[in-house]
Amino acid sequence: MKIYRSLAIGIAACSVTSLPSSAQQTWSQYGNQTYGPNGTYSTYGNQTYGPNGTYSTYGNQIYGPSGTYSTYGNQTYGPYGTCSTYGNQTYGPC
Repeated sequence: MKIYRSLAIGIAACSVTSLPSSAQQTWSQYGNQTYGPNGTYSTYGNQTYGPNGTYSTYGNQIYGPSGTYSTYGNQTYGPYGTCSTYGNQTYGPC
């Protein structure tokens, strides 16, 4: 469950495509909702729905319109950098 919650937050954090790689963003998760500067994302099963499209999670891989992301522990690696998740907060551009 902890890894899956990290994935859900990582999906939302990593879907920020309009920000420069140096920008730092914070996302908060409550239940199946993730709130951040780009809007609200909802997670049902292995699908996450948000303003940028739909993301699918299989194991530690996330597939979506912005590309593929990998999660190891509290780190999510994506095309724009690395995000770190602590509790219900995710920090960083990815």
